[in-house]
Amino acid sequence: MRILIRILILTLFLSGCQSKNTNEIDSKKLDEYKSIYQTLLQSTATSEAGTYFDISTEVTHLPDDTYRYYVIVDNASTSMYNVKMIALEVGSDSETIMAPSIGILDGEVYNLIPSQVSMQEGFVKGLVLSGDSVNSEINLKIMISWTDEKGKKQEKEYFDITCTAPSEQ
Repeated sequence: MRILIRILILTLFLSGCQSKNTNEIDSKKLDEYKSIYQTLLQSTATSEAGTYFDISTEVTHLPDDTYRYYVIVDNASTSMYNVKMIALEVGSDSETIMAPSIGILDGEVYNLIPSQVSMQEGFVKGLVLSGDSVNSEINLKIMISWTDEKGKKQEKEYFDITCTAPSEQ
């Protein structure tokens, strides 16, 4: 009986430690998201084209009279490791709406390497980020960051892109 109680206490202790570590990781991710979000809010970038990759947008009209936008990044011309991406709709209520992101809160690592696609190794051809809006014309501030292979040099590009839903016939 004592052994069973000791095992139970040890299990609870280990679970508590694991939960604390998970909360610390989640807190770090949220802090990183908030920092990137604030930087993006203050960004004055006007670029609509990527230096090392193609970036494009699409908008579709949904049955509930809202719109879904897609930000597509692909055709990398340089090796991009640990890619992070966030899109913020200008004029949205930033206090209540989370900006869609990739590689920040989800805990996944995405790598865009020219001519290499291997999901098992984390090499993807491209990334698609989507969000919803009540507007048919959507102005997005976008940040894409990545590191070199060794994770020592970080690159960031900021964009200001307006995308419009196709007119319906």
